[in-house]
Amino acid sequence: MFTLLVVDDEEYAVMGITQGIDWLSLDITRVLTAGSTMEAEEILTRESVDLVISDIEMPGKSGIDLLMWMQVHVPGTQAIFLTGHANFQYAHKALQYGCSEYLLKPVEYQQLVRVVQKLLKERTQELDRSRLVENYREYKNLWETQKPTFISHLWRDILEGRLPGDSRRIQEMFRALDIPVEPSQQVVLVFIKVEQWLEEMDLRDKEVMRFAVRNVATESLMLDRGGIVFQLQDDSQMAVIYVTDASEPLNRLLKNAEGFIEASNTHLNCHLSCYVAAPAGLSDVSGAYKDLLRLEQENITKPNSVLQLHDFRSLSGSTLKAPDFAEWTILLESGRMDTLRVRIHEFLDRISEGQASKEMLESFCYGVISLIYSILHKSGLQVSAVFPAREKLSEGTQFHSTQQAYIWANGLLDAVHEACINTSRNESSMVREVKNFIENHILQDFSREDIANALHFNADYLSRVFKKETGTVLSDHIIFRRMTMARKLLEESNDRIADIAHSLGYNHFSHFARQFRNIAGMTPQEYRMKHRKLQM
Repeated sequence: MFTLLVVDDEEYAVMGITQGIDWLSLDITRVLTAGSTMEAEEILTRESVDLVISDIEMPGKSGIDLLMWMQVHVPGTQAIFLTGHANFQYAHKALQYGCSEYLLKPVEYQQLVRVVQKLLKERTQELDRSRLVENYREYKNLWETQKPTFISHLWRDILEGRLPGDSRRIQEMFRALDIPVEPSQQVVLVFIKVEQWLEEMDLRDKEVMRFAVRNVATESLMLDRGGIVFQLQDDSQMAVIYVTDASEPLNRLLKNAEGFIEASNTHLNCHLSCYVAAPAGLSDVSGAYKDLLRLEQENITKPNSVLQLHDFRSLSGSTLKAPDFAEWTILLESGRMDTLRVRIHEFLDRISEGQASKEMLESFCYGVISLIYSILHKSGLQVSAVFPAREKLSEGTQFHSTQQAYIWANGLLDAVHEACINTSRNESSMVREVKNFIENHILQDFSREDIANALHFNADYLSRVFKKETGTVLSDHIIFRRMTMARKLLEESNDRIADIAHSLGYNHFSHFARQFRNIAGMTPQEYRMKHRKLQM
């Protein structure tokens, strides 16, 4: 569908052209008219016109003036000029300024139609070429925008071993993506791990900060080298640096990595480490990548630092034993928080000194979580009531330093201790009377019914209320308090263990020993020996 503009100062000449030809048959759906060059310029300024048919000789500005204006303002518009004189100078000027066709008046309609058809065909081809060029530019821009993503995916496939680095297909993809790495060339891998964000952030803010880390890493590590930095997982990034000079030492890169860490601490509010591999060929980068991951997993003694593969020392054969969580449970139950903190600090110090691997640190964190669940269960407390945000418990398994683990464990255990104290303060008078009865008669043999009769309650009702308020079955609480008294007697007296069992109402020592082990996690003999070691 095309638009035609007819320009002539003679009204009848305009009518002859506009009405003498079936323009619709030529796909011309709009026919505009102008009586002067100035009017034609106004129309061409506001309308999209494909073809102009104009007289040359008009008062004021001529058709040549219009053609000169069109060459500047609408250079893609086709033009046919008509004149009543076969003047060579007119024809020469018209062709000089881009006139498509030059016809003499009176023009035959069939001749004009043939010329218009020819020019509209050229116009169609020109529009098609313009659209093709525009589409090419659009797709080229899209390709350039997405190319870093394609390069990242390609390197990820190479590092994870899905594509062999020495394959012909890799080289073809490198050329297609303009990656300047030849088969014999080496690259340096730098694994970047954000270990701690120093401020609380929501998911959106973290994504923004990860993008900032990636940009700063690119500026700090690449310098005049080629390469790319891309995200692996949430807080993990990988820099692949293209080595142009194999003899260049890594010292400069290591120094740049230290500067990058310092800038991240100061401006990006995070602690991170850079794990640097030695230069490797494409066939070896997958192995180097796995080594870097292993180095990061084992690093718990040097957070917020630059490490190389030769810094790795396997600790799989460590002889450091897991914490004595049974002892820690006793310390927490008895409120001896200072001693418990000392035990935690001592254990984590041994890990910091390189006596154990990160696996042992994870074992420590899982043990603390298990201890917390056990204590809260005994106290009749729901974990969700003490820790509404459950992720606070699980975040310990992802720590990269013993300092973080120490702060986390102490915070959780203090919260549990405080919750247990508050629970005892908020009990009803009936539950307090039950507990007082138990404490006052702990060295006597009594049953649930004895408590109910002494307090003038129905035994079943008393048991239901006690369970509802404390979350613990009354009989289990009696056993727990007797075992607490047993621990006290084992700690403070030299009485025979059998005599202690008898004083607490146990006629059969095996029954007492079994219940003590269920509560304390060890036999009475082991408990007495351990407590005496604690006092030394």
